[in-house]
Amino acid sequence: MERWLNKVAVVTGASSGIGAATAKDLVHAGLNVVGLARRVDRVEALKQQLPADKRQYLTAIKCDVTDVESVNEAFKQIVTKFGGIDVLVNNAGRIVGGQLCTMDVAEVQNTLQTNVMGVIHCTQHAFKSMKERGMNGHIFIINSIAGHNVVSGIYGQTPVTNVYSPSKYALTAITEIYRREFVGLETKIKITSISPALVETEMVGEHLKRLAKDCILSPHDISNAIVYALSTPPHVQIQDMIIKPHSVLIEEMVNMERWLNKVAVVTGASSGIGAATIKSLIKDGFQVIGLARRIDRLNELKSQLPFDERQQLTVSHCDVSCTESVEKAFNEILEKFGGIDVLINNAGCAIGGQLCTMDLQDLEKVLQTNVMGVVRCTQIAFKSMKERDVNGHIIIMNSVAGHKVLTALPNLPVSNIYSPTKYALTAMSDVYRQEFAAFKTKIKITSISPGLVDTEMVHEKVRQRHGKCMLDPHDVAHAILYALSTPVDVQVHEIIIRPLGEML
Repeated sequence: MERWLNKVAVVTGASSGIGAATAKDLVHAGLNVVGLARRVDRVEALKQQLPADKRQYLTAIKCDVTDVESVNEAFKQIVTKFGGIDVLVNNAGRIVGGQLCTMDVAEVQNTLQTNVMGVIHCTQHAFKSMKERGMNGHIFIINSIAGHNVVSGIYGQTPVTNVYSPSKYALTAITEIYRREFVGLETKIKITSISPALVETEMVGEHLKRLAKDCILSPHDISNAIVYALSTPPHVQIQDMIIKPHSVLIEEMVNMERWLNKVAVVTGASSGIGAATIKSLIKDGFQVIGLARRIDRLNELKSQLPFDERQQLTVSHCDVSCTESVEKAFNEILEKFGGIDVLINNAGCAIGGQLCTMDLQDLEKVLQTNVMGVVRCTQIAFKSMKERDVNGHIIIMNSVAGHKVLTALPNLPVSNIYSPTKYALTAMSDVYRQEFAAFKTKIKITSISPGLVDTEMVHEKVRQRHGKCMLDPHDVAHAILYALSTPVDVQVHEIIIRPLGEML
């Protein structure tokens, strides 16, 4: 976070909830924070709650994001006082009860003005300030899981999300539009959408809080995600994070200490993301088992580790497309280590060609590796975690191709079955989340979807076309560590991570 020291961050909706938590955490991270809110007295009260030596770093300004003149005046004051804006957190939001087919049209309009137009208006001001100063700024949009799936509400009752979910779906699309515009306008400005599930704020009614019981996020869980996204290297862009509460609330433990000497299994570990993940997990104290078909590459990786770290890595041959190979490798792990605490499903493959003409055996190989390989390994890891009642974590290495069918080369689609297998992983992640909760386990599931990563899987023509606009495998490994480091009651369900400037 050193590069953000004394930079200017603007937080809308800063009077309570996520906005207040974010303002506090950014002040403690060394930024000058401007808290915008209609209830400016609440921001002033928040300022008094800070340590005396930190209060000067929080400025309160009255602003109603639905009012064009109010927004213009607030941002004019900010630019006059601070010279510009480096970070914008679009947090202001609104939800009211009622049904879209019968409620007052004025209420619908007000929600859209707050949740959509408020974001657009504030972002225009911040973007102008960043671009004019050549600032590598960062803009956040506090979205919602309701921007990815229409939430049904309480079973047996009439839905009440009305226009709230459509407004959040709009933010999901707006995030991608901004990402492409920022690249097209030749800036280095990042955009991140953060989509939490239920958060304990004033927007959540008491009845719903009682129903949710312990299954609710804290505002600081969201502000921690913002700080993580800000801390990534300049070339790494966290495009979207979906954060959900875990099904069971137990004693909060933050950072990696609880994983010391725990057992992590990494598939596809011989190169790329798998190899980078092994190195990172070892440095954080795990006992790591690296699985791959190319056992010679695993042995070479082990020999490259510092001498005192080599004993933390066990290597074993495993072809995840073969049931017998998976069972043999995992039985050896269980016999030697007694169980599995973390599984990184990283093994994957892609074969060039077109779906309508290519060899069926090649298609079957990709399907067996990318989908059935995850199923095989996850079943064994889940059984081990459930039998021992551990707070395990299963991570699926997905792809942006699991959210959008990509054409990496003009007039030459080559994703064939690869993208469908990744779409399957997107759905499977949520299936696993629901199943793990239904089985009353404490096991987490996280899907990580990178854009182009500099690995052996990248086609040479794609590499030539996109040049240096690729992630390093260690960027993805860092995202894995972030997900593992969250409190035990917080589940990072999805991370979409791209190289800054990627136009896929």
